[in-house]
Amino acid sequence: MITLYQPKSMFGLPSSSPFCLKLDAFLRWQAIPFENKHALPFEGPYKKIPFIDYQGQRLGDSSLIIDQLIQDLNITYDKNLNLALGHSFSKMMEEQIYWVMVYFRWMDKDAWPILKEAFFEAVPKLIKPVIVGLARKQAKSALHGQGIGRLPKSAILQKAKLDLDALENQLKQSDFICGDQMTHYDLSIWAVLSQFMQSNFIIQLSDLCNERSVLKDY
Repeated sequence: MITLYQPKSMFGLPSSSPFCLKLDAFLRWQAIPFENKHALPFEGPYKKIPFIDYQGQRLGDSSLIIDQLIQDLNITYDKNLNLALGHSFSKMMEEQIYWVMVYFRWMDKDAWPILKEAFFEAVPKLIKPVIVGLARKQAKSALHGQGIGRLPKSAILQKAKLDLDALENQLKQSDFICGDQMTHYDLSIWAVLSQFMQSNFIIQLSDLCNERSVLKDY
């Protein structure tokens, strides 16, 4: 049986990480037996979550894990599906919209106190200021390196709007991102959208998603 390592549930979702949520959903969708265990990022092979124990190995990176399982279990899709489109849109969500989420969770003055309380509630009070300060500094550095953190808030929201417009327009043409059949790419997209549309942690991007009926139906 696979052991899936991820943090505890948070904000009304099984996970506050879309990558954990994606992998958890994939295992359930394919009826692959697994057990959940709580873990911290530094315990994984790439120092991030999620990761799994599988066939005597510890594997990391949700996309690499899913690719491995698809290969090992010989999971196939209808040849008429546009898998390249699914790959492109899932990467747009995970490598663009995800970082917008990180920005508004960690850097927004209204959202930060909520995140801080949820993420660091178990840290001992004596060292809490140091741990919290270091974590936020690392998040700011990551955002700066990615590029989102260098932009004004208005430009960040404009970029997100254009990405969501593209996703919405594509989903008007078919029920799922690759066509008429669900694929693991839909799980990737849903897992990011869920952080805005199904979470009780409301940030600025939440309204931008929820006002789109196509995304709500999806």
